[in-house]
Amino acid sequence: MMTHTLLLDPQSGSTQEAFHASLAPDLADHFEQVMQRDRNFFLQHPDLDYYVRPITPVEVLEGKALGKVVHDNARVLVGEVIPGSRIRLTILDDLPPPVEEFRAMQQQLRQAMGAKAPTLKDRIQLNQKARPKAKGFGAKK
Repeated sequence: MMTHTLLLDPQSGSTQEAFHASLAPDLADHFEQVMQRDRNFFLQHPDLDYYVRPITPVEVLEGKALGKVVHDNARVLVGEVIPGSRIRLTILDDLPPPVEEFRAMQQQLRQAMGAKAPTLKDRIQLNQKARPKAKGFGAKK
């Protein structure tokens, strides 16, 4: 599955296609691996709708391609808008992440998509559907 990313300017509401659409195949693959790790995080942690992680080298390239000053010590606040759709915010300083503002952006995107925030029960059910159930030891064939 290839990630489709749309960049959103939270102040103006304007959007543009993400830079990785024009990346060389090896960098595009690396970017997709980063996005897959974010997908997996939310599948493995259905009780969370955001987390903070270190920035990856391909995201540093993304920031620079967008004309931003991004260093390899930045962090990324990743949030799930709805299952399968996420938002990322690059944190350039050592201050605590702007969680309240970020959650407000998540909610605005949910409303724009005509969705509501999934409940914990929804997240757990989605996680159970996404992963095959393990078979017990000694099960008869």
